[in-house]
Amino acid sequence: MPRHILILDDQVDLLRILEREFNRRGDYVINLATEVAEATRIVAQKPVDLIVSDVRLGSESGFTFAGTIRELHPEIGLILMSAYRSPANRQTAESLGVMLFLEKPFPVSKLADEIESYFLRRSTPVNRTAETKTVPLESHITGSLVHFQVQDLVQLFCLNGRPMVISIGGEGGENVGNIYIQRGQVLHADLGELEGEKAFSAILNLRNPKLTVKDWNRPVPQTITSGWEHLLLSFALETDLGNENVQGVG
Repeated sequence: MPRHILILDDQVDLLRILEREFNRRGDYVINLATEVAEATRIVAQKPVDLIVSDVRLGSESGFTFAGTIRELHPEIGLILMSAYRSPANRQTAESLGVMLFLEKPFPVSKLADEIESYFLRRSTPVNRTAETKTVPLESHITGSLVHFQVQDLVQLFCLNGRPMVISIGGEGGENVGNIYIQRGQVLHADLGELEGEKAFSAILNLRNPKLTVKDWNRPVPQTITSGWEHLLLSFALETDLGNENVQGVG
């Protein structure tokens, strides 16, 4: 199935370079726009799975456009690019829940690889399961989620930008680990003495964990910098490799 990408940038040369790269890789439908109005028309008239947009678009703002897309089309993935290195720009991008923020110049292959990883995650069974489930959350509800996997919840809350903590309960009902999600990304995970990505991976490897979720707006230490798509993709690849090794032993 073709993957539909919209690229928005006021530099026509860059648009052509990116278009050529994705056409070379195949199985992509690329739409190009140099203005926000043009990009908005494309989103309204054509299928779009992912938008890649520059931050500065003449007198217009890619941040404003991304915010509109996030509000009206939360199912569309977002990548932002900027030639201006600024912590404020990166923070704004994170607040919008973008999957990737790239500072120019960057290797075109890096962007293409990140996008291929994004679509690979979308095509996995975990992703499809998450898309068909709805978490029964009220404003501050906490409850057992026996029908959900941790991967489902991570993806769901990262996509909708809701600040949450996913807690893991022990045999006696005590809390043994947590995954904190804010601004559309996984910021921190802990499990026993483990923290960061090691804790995140260990939590995903737990069998039938007892899960609860609740809103969490308080600050948490950032021990994880990788995007949630990369985290889940790495876990999926490790799982596939482990299964192949088990099958090969016999």
